[in-house]
Amino acid sequence: MRYFINKIMIPIAFFINIGAFGQENKDNFSAEIVILEDKNLKNFIDSIGLKNYYLKDGQTWYLDFRKANEIKLASSRKSRLFQPNTNVYLTIINDNIIFILSKKDDYIPIERTGLEVDLNKFNFINLTFELSSYWILKEVNGKIEIVSQSIYNGKVNSQ
Repeated sequence: MRYFINKIMIPIAFFINIGAFGQENKDNFSAEIVILEDKNLKNFIDSIGLKNYYLKDGQTWYLDFRKANEIKLASSRKSRLFQPNTNVYLTIINDNIIFILSKKDDYIPIERTGLEVDLNKFNFINLTFELSSYWILKEVNGKIEIVSQSIYNGKVNSQ
């Protein structure tokens, strides 16, 4: 009996526990489709011409409103956009799909449509870090200005 418990039951119990810990969390991830109301910001994004900048497969553009007094326009893997206490919205500007991120309950200049996009197919445990283009923006006297930027052309500089 002792042999049965030590050699068979303990390994079975061990693998059952590993299986339970390895189960994927099936939360419902979605983004509400919205209309960006800030005309200055939309005009600025149009003037940049996002189609002219390099995106790796699996990357998308996003606007990040989570830091006070600045907006980040950047590209990243979709799976890295979803974080705790963050609202995720989706808009289209000049044929570019752009995710919008904000802190829970923060005001951002959007019109909500009530329509949602299912994002469950994205891998939410993505630990890769990649080079990408970004612009840090700030509104000054009703005009959008670039605070800093980094443009990635798809090539890694060898130094």
